[in-house]
Amino acid sequence: MKIFDTHVHYPVSFFQSENINIKTAEKNLYNLIETFNRINIVKACLIGGPGIINDLTADAIKKYSNLFIGLAFLDLDESKPDHIKKFKQLGFRGLKLICPKKNYDDEAYFPLYDEAEKQGMVCLFHTGILGGIEDYLKEESGTSPALINDVKKFESILKKTGTSSAKMQPITLDTIGTLFPELKIIGAHVGYGMYDVAAAVARWRRNVSFDISGGDVVRRHIIEGNYIKKEINVKRLLFGSDSKTERVENEILDWIREFDKIGLTEEEKNNIFYNNAAKIFEE
Repeated sequence: MKIFDTHVHYPVSFFQSENINIKTAEKNLYNLIETFNRINIVKACLIGGPGIINDLTADAIKKYSNLFIGLAFLDLDESKPDHIKKFKQLGFRGLKLICPKKNYDDEAYFPLYDEAEKQGMVCLFHTGILGGIEDYLKEESGTSPALINDVKKFESILKKTGTSSAKMQPITLDTIGTLFPELKIIGAHVGYGMYDVAAAVARWRRNVSFDISGGDVVRRHIIEGNYIKKEINVKRLLFGSDSKTERVENEILDWIREFDKIGLTEEEKNNIFYNNAAKIFEE
């Protein structure tokens, strides 16, 4: 089975772009490519990030154009439509949107969506709850001084963005999908924690799909909630790993196992793993 992974971050820390070692970043990318070749990921959306991460991503999509489709990180609060034109010229075919200061469907962002629609740029929105450093569902959540320090650093970064999960709810994609009907929209994580709304939006908006990234938690919610085929069409779901390189293969295997349990056909699995994304990106 060939795979199209729609949610792959350039393998560096998204929120610490100022501390990136270029040689380490390039080594991480090489390891990612080696892994993808081994497990038959033949296409992948490589996602940029603030500052130099977009630059590294631009270089990678040129060098490995047979594998990568570039999604540039767009800061909704600091960008102008001309930035989107520039990303297009650099070879990016889409945009990654996350951490807005206003709701995604605030009118202040409409000129950006309008330009993205004109440029044919696919927009991948984070939707649902933002994860963190520590999972407090665990009975023995870490309390070491080092971990607490890391958590506080992450909290400080989020505080500076002025964002919250409330501003990234999947319902906002309904507004955007309606007002910009030719804009191809992907919501990440099926709206993590807000699956009913995400499924309803995908049901009625022809230009909105969702990726199934999010690991064990999102997978359990989607499968146990019986969303696939009952609430959301298989053709509106895209495989995305959004995980560390060493975890990607297990993500694929875990999803295949769950798809088999719920009785998806080979055609339906192929749609999620490749065909749906290939249609969106015209591959």
